[in-house]
Amino acid sequence: MATATVTFKRLRNGDWGIQGHGLSAGQQVTVTKRSGETSTVTVGRILFSGDDGYAIATIENAQRATATRTRIVNTRHRSYVCDECGDRVRPGTQCWETGLTH
Repeated sequence: MATATVTFKRLRNGDWGIQGHGLSAGQQVTVTKRSGETSTVTVGRILFSGDDGYAIATIENAQRATATRTRIVNTRHRSYVCDECGDRVRPGTQCWETGLTH
């Protein structure tokens, strides 16, 4: 069986992640760059997983420990822009990018 290609992917929060088939957290994978150069990284958290095995994940050593917040001055609804997912959110909702609570 041929090994599926894992490539780098820019995540919505601006960090680099990886994409490919058969990814699982904690697994070490070889990532192929566009130039053909390869590097080995450890899969962090799985951000998306499709039915066909395709997944998008963070890179473990590049992962932030906690989500950070950039507040927008809006005391009426207390919404702000999440640094991780880039969406305007309210406290108590779940970040689709990190899975953490806003």
